[in-house]
Amino acid sequence: MPFLVLFAQIWVGQKAEARPYPDSLGICYLFQGDMLDLIQPCVISQGYGTGEHYTILHWSNGKKTTILTNVLTEQHAVTVDGEKAESYTRDSSWYNLVDKPDSDDDLIFCERILATDNSICYKTNFTQSSQSTNKSLFEQCNTIIEVVNETVNKARQILDNTQFSTSESMWETVETMNNAAKKMESLSLNDPTLLNYQSRYVTMYRNMSQAMREFAVAFERRDRDAAEVAQQSLQSATNPEQTLTDSLNNYCQP
Repeated sequence: MPFLVLFAQIWVGQKAEARPYPDSLGICYLFQGDMLDLIQPCVISQGYGTGEHYTILHWSNGKKTTILTNVLTEQHAVTVDGEKAESYTRDSSWYNLVDKPDSDDDLIFCERILATDNSICYKTNFTQSSQSTNKSLFEQCNTIIEVVNETVNKARQILDNTQFSTSESMWETVETMNNAAKKMESLSLNDPTLLNYQSRYVTMYRNMSQAMREFAVAFERRDRDAAEVAQQSLQSATNPEQTLTDSLNNYCQP
């Protein structure tokens, strides 16, 4: 087996899956500029996965609107039916703009389509306590899944670009795993099961980083024996990934 592909054959990562939230009844709004043009009951479908959060509005007139938010970009880029948009909020009584929403505010959530200045808005009919509880679990699941998928994407990008054929690419992967462990550890969670998943992912990322570090050193020294030992360590470090990610996906399935 060629020396350079020892590392690349070990791990390409498993992504956490897209998961839907329960559908909810709600109210959907269409604004033309700041003028309310349409208000209808609707069904709201939401979920997340592969770096995106989606909201699908099923209007009572049969129309469907798809809102996608890319949670991997710094500004969380939003599209509405493929058109670029920006997010904002209004109060649900007088439809005034709300710059700094408070948790107790009764809000509608809006996406302004940049090309037309029209806005698609919606409000769920969850009670405040029910909505808060559901969002708490779903958002916590989402934060873990975002880190998992971001880490897999970065590792695969390095693999695709370099096949781990240089020491620089190996050290870049070490840094990726180190950053993943730190980011995962920094997540603010309160669900006991998710806290357990968080701890297990942190341990796995740290073990992977250490094994990759050992492999990078062996590569630079052209030490095949040490590389094979590091390869075995990396295999052991990645073994929990399949079970861990499948378990996380199952738990976060509503």
